[in-house]
Amino acid sequence: MKNFQFKIQQEVLDLGVKIKGVRIHGINNTVYSSSLNDYIDVHVKRLLENNTLDTLKENRIIQGFYDLHKEVGIPKRKNLPASENLLKNLLKKQEFHKINPLVDIYNLISMDTKLALGAHDLAKTEGNISLKLITGNENYIPLGSEEAKVVKAGIYSYIDDANDIICFSEIRQVDKTKVTNESEDIFFIVQGNKETSDKYVEEVAKDYEDVTYEHMLVDNCAMQLVNNPRQFDVILTENMFGDILSDEASMITGSIGMLSSASLAEGKFGLYEPSHGSAPDIAGQDIANPIATILSAAMMLRYSFDLDKEADEIEKAVKAVLADGYRTVDIMSDGMKKVGCKEMGQLIIDQIK
Repeated sequence: MKNFQFKIQQEVLDLGVKIKGVRIHGINNTVYSSSLNDYIDVHVKRLLENNTLDTLKENRIIQGFYDLHKEVGIPKRKNLPASENLLKNLLKKQEFHKINPLVDIYNLISMDTKLALGAHDLAKTEGNISLKLITGNENYIPLGSEEAKVVKAGIYSYIDDANDIICFSEIRQVDKTKVTNESEDIFFIVQGNKETSDKYVEEVAKDYEDVTYEHMLVDNCAMQLVNNPRQFDVILTENMFGDILSDEASMITGSIGMLSSASLAEGKFGLYEPSHGSAPDIAGQDIANPIATILSAAMMLRYSFDLDKEADEIEKAVKAVLADGYRTVDIMSDGMKKVGCKEMGQLIIDQIK
């Protein structure tokens, strides 16, 4: 596996740029699985419902990128922050243009979080990758162009050891290192700005003095979830880490089929669903665990319709059936009574009656 370093110039950090890098090696970037297609469909629908051109103008993270661009002299015209550009195209066309699985995933995450995400094929980079203020002497051929462009000195950009700009600011990548179906060794970059700092979280927390909080690295959080899950009430994190940690948390209960979930907007609107996918590999076999779906419905009653009593009844019914020893195959253990999906659902209904 190719060795390289990701170097960040202090002057760039002083501007308020927040940056994380993740390397993924040995992947297959050719297959759109049914779960990935479901993931794309759900997220595109949610993005179209929750974003408008007006809300983009008011978003603090997007504005933070404009403030950053202004500080280094990037003109506003034709230089939209990456997440805003993606969202504007989505809102205009009302459909999502697929490129390849990995690019689609990070584009969706970028639109969801408003952060700038990019990825580079490490088989095509030369030497190390640096994020620094350019001198104006670098080589730069933007994505989709065959002609080199002159770049202004003093703008932060990503550069490899061949003195090639592989991403101009966080705005525009290049053909040289773009991720394709053949890419197997990829460097992901997640970039924020002053509006995505820890200080922002602390300022919000001051409005809720009865809430205690602590910052935790994601690898430590993953360990703590296994070691002492009771210490957590709410975990505030970005979308990708949230997906990973929620799947881990579900297995603490015994199965991902036990975990309900909700994506909540301001007000009463929410998207309620089990945290697992559609599981097409077991469709029609009457072995799926319906509890996560049932508990998601209870959450909907509680949070969107203020029907706390009805939600309580559903949750009590689930607990009663489990206390009686009934189990679907994913949570089956010695001494318990094995039932199928339909029977588990009926047992819960009978408890409510």
